[in-house]
Amino acid sequence: MLVKPTKSRERILLMGPWNSGKTYTYCSIAGWLRRTGSEAKLWVIDTDNAVERVGEEFGEDFYQNVDVRTTGQWEEMRSYLDSRLQDGVRDDWFTVDMVDSVWSGVQDHFIEQIWGESADKFMLDYRTRSSANPITEEGGWGINWQVINKLYYKFMNDMIQKWPGHLLCCTPAEKVVLPNAKGQGGDDADIIRQYGRHGYKPAGQKKLGHYFHTILATTETNDGWAMSTVKDRGGRESLTRSPISDFTMDYLVKVAGWEL
Repeated sequence: MLVKPTKSRERILLMGPWNSGKTYTYCSIAGWLRRTGSEAKLWVIDTDNAVERVGEEFGEDFYQNVDVRTTGQWEEMRSYLDSRLQDGVRDDWFTVDMVDSVWSGVQDHFIEQIWGESADKFMLDYRTRSSANPITEEGGWGINWQVINKLYYKFMNDMIQKWPGHLLCCTPAEKVVLPNAKGQGGDDADIIRQYGRHGYKPAGQKKLGHYFHTILATTETNDGWAMSTVKDRGGRESLTRSPISDFTMDYLVKVAGWEL
């Protein structure tokens, strides 16, 4: 079976542009679990309808050990996670693809619950609202961000603290923005310190990367896919645009020490 010989759980974040192999990565893990007779399952929140298409490459038995909830709606994502926390086991994997949708989803949910309209309509009307009827007492978001962040942090903390198995999430990559010549604007110092040398950061809430032990940047090359290490705890080999044809063999086994 495909197993991790140590007790620690994987917490992996893949960041990269579209078509850089992120979805294929966790689908290949599910394939190896099936081929090696493992009873472990892969539980997936799919926010961009990617799994169904990629899964076709792995044959008719793909869903034998893969369960997918296709949604970007906050309440459905929260409900699916809660259910998995009840029945997930140590060798299972939990995936959110794309995990930046958790951050945008909770904001949409908050707006809909508080103001009773869709987030897109709310933002469109934002500037036309009367000053006599401000969005908050301060006329801005104010305490609302605290509530939104509380909901978001609860989801993320439950996922990393209560989920008993391994975690692999995907997110787009965004350019790191440096301050101008006067030191104004740009990303905050923590983002620049962590990701500045790579030029890209994970899309989503700015503290997203702190939840993961491993952050890998994926990219498409003329010969396929490649990965570079952004962060990897535990003294693992650092990758620099290393070719990845099979994530299970090229990373989990070769770098992370998993065994077949």
